[in-house]
Amino acid sequence: MAALNSAGPRKPLLACFDANRDFFAFVSSDNRVKIWEVVSGKVQQEFVEANHLVAKYTAIAWSASVTGRQKRRGKGNKASHDLLALGSETGNIVVWDVSSGEIIAHWGAAEGGHAARVNDLAFGPDGSLFSCSDDKHIFQWNARTAESMKSLKKDKEAVQRIAVSPDGSQLASASTSIKLWDLSSEKVLCKYPGHAQPVSSLEFASHSSESSNLPSLFLLSSSADRFVYLCDASDIATNPEKPLRTFTCDSNALSLHMNPHLDDSTSEHLLAVTDTGVVQLWNVSAAAGKKKSQAPDGTVTASDVPILAAQFSSQAQLLVVAGTLVKPSFERVQYVSEEQGDIKRSTQITTLSAAAAVSVLLPAQTPTLRRRHGILVAPPRPCSVRRINQYPVRPLYRKSNKEKQHPNLHCKNAWTRCAWLPRAPGLPLPQPLLKQTHFKLYWYKLYILMMLPY
Repeated sequence: MAALNSAGPRKPLLACFDANRDFFAFVSSDNRVKIWEVVSGKVQQEFVEANHLVAKYTAIAWSASVTGRQKRRGKGNKASHDLLALGSETGNIVVWDVSSGEIIAHWGAAEGGHAARVNDLAFGPDGSLFSCSDDKHIFQWNARTAESMKSLKKDKEAVQRIAVSPDGSQLASASTSIKLWDLSSEKVLCKYPGHAQPVSSLEFASHSSESSNLPSLFLLSSSADRFVYLCDASDIATNPEKPLRTFTCDSNALSLHMNPHLDDSTSEHLLAVTDTGVVQLWNVSAAAGKKKSQAPDGTVTASDVPILAAQFSSQAQLLVVAGTLVKPSFERVQYVSEEQGDIKRSTQITTLSAAAAVSVLLPAQTPTLRRRHGILVAPPRPCSVRRINQYPVRPLYRKSNKEKQHPNLHCKNAWTRCAWLPRAPGLPLPQPLLKQTHFKLYWYKLYILMMLPY
């Protein structure tokens, strides 16, 4: 892990899974939203706004499937419509329909929205959208009509994270301290012990088992202080001044996820993805009665590549996303030993290769030169695909109407025709090639002749 830590802690990943963990969405560095299919490991959709480079996205949330009525061939047909919400640093919020790939709602400060950076988004069980911002406000929106449904009172600090309870009756907000709101009365029910640093992850978790020693509803929070708190959210009257459980991380936790207590024979497990690309695991049931903080019971690492995200896919398996954002790899990992049923002390994923996850450049190839209109040129290739040791060359003259009708010249713009030329080692591309004049055509022929073998 020294190779991973040598580059320093990584920034939080702006990504999320869908409700069934069949798809994984993340925001790239150029503000494009890509949705990957977990099973095939291929990109299914890509969402790009017209002005996607104006403001960076800062928050993302994926709603659960909402069943609606869709007419097709004159008959009503049930279909599920997932919504993907994104918040930006300027306070704007955009909602995409994942099935159609279209924007169904977009609003900002002019429509009564946030006037500063959107820090977090969360969907409720009814499909409504909650948002928090640096402007210290928390809003509840109708995600399809962009109508404001509710506005909670202004806080003293910028709200960093929010979470909605599974039944939709409560809302948790966090900056350095954590508050629990009653959404029906819009009042603060209680305040939880805060962290030394702003909260980086906030999640609700619940279970229905009677044999568990945990409350039926509890709240998980993490921060850059390397602590994870578990607080009781079911019994507000007996709310303790300190967290019920405290877990320590070897580094800062970026995201949390709780494995539900499925039956009386299984235990609750907690995972945290850290900024060093490691997944740390705890057995929450085994921490009952401990006064001191609990160290990780196990770790999951990937060979030569960092782990970007992880969630529980079953009671004994993890769904891990590792590699790079250019080409992530998805793997299901068995983190529980089959003999004893405890968390493995150390689990390493060896099926992921750094070369497959990092290398996305196409191999260098020398195209076959062809003679067109008395000039040797390479076959045209799409300009969006860049290859090693090759340059895109723009046209040097405007094509006439007769040349436009040539079957081998397919171009939308008369001034745009890109051909790929192989670059000789150590020979830079002449600057005269970049100018569209008749006089520089001589340098174009001379450059081709210099590349031909004797």
